[in-house]
Amino acid sequence: MKKFILIATGLLLTAFTVVITGEEWLLKLQTNSTLVKKQVVEDLYGGVLNTYFDGGATKQAWFKLTDAQKKDAVLAVGAFVKNFCTSDAGQKAVLAFAKSKKLEVGAGEKPDSSAERFKEEKQKSYDALMGNNIADDTRFAMLTGTITGTESLLAFKSDENEKIKIQASLDKYKKLLALYNSKSPTFKKEFARIMSDDVARRAYETEIDQYNQSVIDNANYFKELDAKEQIPQTDRLKVVLHSFLDNTEDVDYSAQLTGTGRQKRFVNQDYEAKPAMWKMLYRAGKVPGEAARAFAEQWMNALK
Repeated sequence: MKKFILIATGLLLTAFTVVITGEEWLLKLQTNSTLVKKQVVEDLYGGVLNTYFDGGATKQAWFKLTDAQKKDAVLAVGAFVKNFCTSDAGQKAVLAFAKSKKLEVGAGEKPDSSAERFKEEKQKSYDALMGNNIADDTRFAMLTGTITGTESLLAFKSDENEKIKIQASLDKYKKLLALYNSKSPTFKKEFARIMSDDVARRAYETEIDQYNQSVIDNANYFKELDAKEQIPQTDRLKVVLHSFLDNTEDVDYSAQLTGTGRQKRFVNQDYEAKPAMWKMLYRAGKVPGEAARAFAEQWMNALK
């Protein structure tokens, strides 16, 4: 989607009368009012401005304008954005977007904890571990790795009940190791029996842990969404205006570039770390850039 270089800020406003309307300027710059409204709503809701410069048709159309035309475009589109933000339609659009975010959230389906499912998973693991494609030295490596990991876990735990359970597992693994060392013909079967039970159990416990964490995350996220939904439109505007002004201070419109095409970089390397909005105004040019900041300051002052 093509976006007007300064539209995505949602900050540009004016009290002046212009010959060309904001909607008309948007069409001239290869975008339209619907896309701008959508972006403004997302920016107001999130409090973070979309500031990238896509470099497509919008860029080409923008740089064909004179400084006076760029300023006119900023003024006209700014008035359009301001009117939308302060209208009932604009405020309802933000609330509708907030509600839509809730529909994207879900903890997922609770894992099947039935005995039947555990039995099936265990059998799958058992069959795999009994397979002839696994060499005994591979089983040995799996076993010694498991023993090392279990010993580390035992040393880490402080709860006595947990330590007892872990020690019991460690004892089983060491018995298996003794069978391997003695070249017992029962090693392969015992290895598959013990390890398949552990593999199935760990897989299920991991699923449960992930599900429980998703429930917690889901609840916390809903609280955040509820809080965002209750923010007054004026406060939303203050956030994005303040962000814009903070991130576009002291733009050096005379900064020199080196390189060609997409490889262009600032000669002053410190400028490479500047915020995206700072760079956006630099690309837009001094006349429209300073106009944008002046309008943002005017709007911010009117909201105090």
